[in-house]
Amino acid sequence: TDVEATIYKQFVVNHPEQRTYFQPILDAIEYSPSNLEEVPNIILTEGKNDYYTFKYLNEIIFQNEFEHIKLYPGNGADRNNQIIATYLAWGRDFTILLDGDKAGEDAKKRYIKEFGVIVEGKIITLKDVDPSYNYATEKLFSEAELLSIVQTFDPLATAFDKSKFNTALQNLFIQEQVVELSDETKTKFRNLFEFIK
Repeated sequence: TDVEATIYKQFVVNHPEQRTYFQPILDAIEYSPSNLEEVPNIILTEGKNDYYTFKYLNEIIFQNEFEHIKLYPGNGADRNNQIIATYLAWGRDFTILLDGDKAGEDAKKRYIKEFGVIVEGKIITLKDVDPSYNYATEKLFSEAELLSIVQTFDPLATAFDKSKFNTALQNLFIQEQVVELSDETKTKFRNLFEFIK
C-alpha cells in the first residue's frame, strides 16, 4: 500500500546504514554474507518435490537450457518467512513459485499481507504463468506421464501415487535418466521457465 511504501522510505532515510528494515534481524544473529560471497538470485520452490521436478526438467530434459535459474527448495507453501526476510535484508532478488491451487493462492496473499509491497511481484503461483494452471505442479504432466514416471520406481504400479512419483522423479534426476514427455508437457514447463527467468 502507499502507507507501507511511505513508512519504508522514511525508514531508509532515517537509517541509511541499514540496507533494509530487516537488517536488525541479521544484525541480531550476527550474520551477513561477506563481500566475496556470491549470493545468487533464487527461485524458491514450494517444497523439495517441486525443486526436484524443476531441476529434472531444466537440467535433464532441457539440458540445462535455463542455467541461470537457481532453485532453492522451500519448506511448504506458507513456511518460507525466514528465507524471505534474509533475502530482503541482503537486498538480493528472489521469486517464490507456488502451486496454482487454493493453498498456493492463499500463501501468496499471506506473504504479501505480512511483508507488504516490497514482495509484490516476487510471489507468483502457477496461475500467474497461465490461468488454467489452477493445480499442483505434478499436474503439469499428463496422467499417462505421471503413471509412467511412477513405474520407473515401481514397475508393478497401476495407478498414480504421489509419494512414489516424487521418489521416482528424484531418482530420475540423480541418475540423469530421460523419460519420454509429450510436446505439450515440455511446452508447459518451458513457458514456466521463460516466465520466471
